[in-house]
Amino acid sequence: MEPFEEPLMEFIPRLYQMELEEIAVKKNTIIHLPTGSGKTYIAIRLIKRLRDTLQKPWGAGGKRCFFLVNTVPLVIQQQKMVKLMCPVQGVAGFSSENKVDFWDKSKWDLELSQHQVIVATSQILCDMLTHQYIAVEDISLIIFDECHHAVEDHPMRLVMKHFGNCPKQDQPRILGVVITEDQNTVVTTAPTTGVL
Repeated sequence: MEPFEEPLMEFIPRLYQMELEEIAVKKNTIIHLPTGSGKTYIAIRLIKRLRDTLQKPWGAGGKRCFFLVNTVPLVIQQQKMVKLMCPVQGVAGFSSENKVDFWDKSKWDLELSQHQVIVATSQILCDMLTHQYIAVEDISLIIFDECHHAVEDHPMRLVMKHFGNCPKQDQPRILGVVITEDQNTVVTTAPTTGVL
């Protein structure tokens, strides 16, 4: 693995962003904010805060962070933002366009050994958990972008169903972000119950 480079961009967080970050560090959180209010910025700050859990090598106790989105263009967009703003060793972006359906555990282990943060469509992590290419306890943080989609059999909700087999103390931190048309900030915190 190549050493990480210092981030190219550093912003000064607004007070509400720091407050939301502090809440999200301590407990699973869903943040509702209007467009342009810094939801991705808060998510990236949370990755930075939890990056100590990513430092050990994959397979030797190192965990990984997943930033889950709903579309291929969002994979590309969020991967660029994480790379630009977060000093971690390797940020990968995966979608169905990468033909990951044909990857086996050894290929995933190689990718996870080279990347500490994975930006992907939700279905990819769902499949990885289902095929046991990764275990819930090997994940440090899951960010669900546009988490309002997590209903019925949506892959985000199916990812959360895997939490039922993992002791609470071994479960990753969860951050859900969603756009609200209202100009007010809404924060929801709840224990992990296997549904989002």
